Amino acid sequence: MIICPLCGAENKDNTQYCTNCGLFLVNHDGLVLAEGTILKRIFTIKRYLGSGGFGIVYEAYDNQRNQRYAIKELFIYGSVRKNNKVIQPITISDNEIQDYKNKFFDEVKIIKNINNLNLIKVYECFEENNTCYMVMDFIEGETLSSILKRKGNFSEEETKNIMKKILNGIKAIHEKKILHRDIKPENIMISNSEVKIVDFGAAREYISGKTVRMTKVFAPAYAPPEQLSPTGRFGPEIDIYALGVTMYELLSGDLPPNAYERLSNNINLNMNNIKAGDRIKKIIKKCLCINSNNRYHSIEELEDALFNKASECNIKLNSESANRNLERAIEEMKKRLI
Repeated sequence: MIICPLCGAENKDNTQYCTNCGLFLVNHDGLVLAEGTILKRIFTIKRYLGSGGFGIVYEAYDNQRNQRYAIKELFIYGSVRKNNKVIQPITISDNEIQDYKNKFFDEVKIIKNINNLNLIKVYECFEENNTCYMVMDFIEGETLSSILKRKGNFSEEETKNIMKKILNGIKAIHEKKILHRDIKPENIMISNSEVKIVDFGAAREYISGKTVRMTKVFAPAYAPPEQLSPTGRFGPEIDIYALGVTMYELLSGDLPPNAYERLSNNINLNMNNIKAGDRIKKIIKKCLCINSNNRYHSIEELEDALFNKASECNIKLNSESANRNLERAIEEMKKRLI
């Protein structure tokens, strides 16, 4: 079995190109930092942990503090490495590379000063090897996504226990007027009974209800229609939609149709896939409303619906208004995605 060093996908032995991202796999060892590499004269790279389209994560040892950390390296898809220096893709301009670096540092600024049991702790960010590195807590565990693949689905009780901790973390960043914008099981780490939200690369500040310009960074399966537009009306409802998809996935083992599919093909949500009671099905359906006005408007509202037995979950749809919003969203997505 060959693990792709860029996207982490498993490939059969002797595979030349990754079946997931297309990376050339032969002699790929040079893409990741070698064990024993020293960063900032402090951190010793111990092993490769995982990667995605924008970064590689390593286990590292702090030789001054005698402590393990995880270090995330900015490594854009298409980059190569000469010795330890990262050579950025020629298809990306110097200005774009600098923009990626700025966003990397922004991620640290966003979460460094937020202390919450369910958010990964980030300590610093530094430049070296023509790229950037982020130092954060090392978590001995696995992603919620990998557990889900192995397990198939979670029970209603298990899902609520996990969601309670995820909501606690998301509530902490919303209190700082920050949206996560990329909530999904892949970005949730489970270690024993601990739940940690680990990736804030898409997080941005927002003014609730205001139309603002934001970069389109998202996983389509977890994104509501307004997130597809760089000038959408952004608020907590964006993260609440992703939380609804996450609950749907945990309880069913499958993803619901994405927002674009639902709008383009007039597909209704199949709640029969969800192995849970009617109450939680209604809650998920409300989270996944196409019209953001019909979702929960805060994490507190969602918490109340999930954990307060006296609370009622009423999904009230104004059909005329909803239809107008559906038509606008369809046209917007066709312009941007087709």
